Amino acid sequence: MTQNKTDVQNVEKSLRKDNLTAKQIKAIPIILKADSMESAAKEASIERGTIYRWLKDSDFKQRLEEARNEVFEDGLNRLKTATDTAAKKMIELLDHKDPTTRRLAAKDILTFAFRSFETRELEARIERIEEIIEKRFVS
Repeated sequence: MTQNKTDVQNVEKSLRKDNLTAKQIKAIPIILKADSMESAAKEASIERGTIYRWLKDSDFKQRLEEARNEVFEDGLNRLKTATDTAAKKMIELLDHKDPTTRRLAAKDILTFAFRSFETRELEARIERIEEIIEKRFVS
């Protein structure tokens, strides 16, 4: 919860650079953490219709989307950090006393490794295709 609060505070700081009103700046982090527009409106001390009117404004809508993306990216970065811990746990399960648990851990590890390899191969192929297209059609 503390991390999420920090993320929302960081978003609020970055909003101050935009041409938004003080109420809009205050509302964006509230909207991000609210369960509904109605609860966001209550917390921001504005009418629900006001939020919907703001959502029709392209600047507000764009900044809300950017703020959502910032919070999403922060969450992804935390997940990336946790992958090392998760990998260690999966490896530990290879030594579990239950043979079914060992088999499932091994299967998961191999599946994740294969998907990673496959993804890298596809990325390399796409890059080669993009280079060919660029040479033929852009030049």
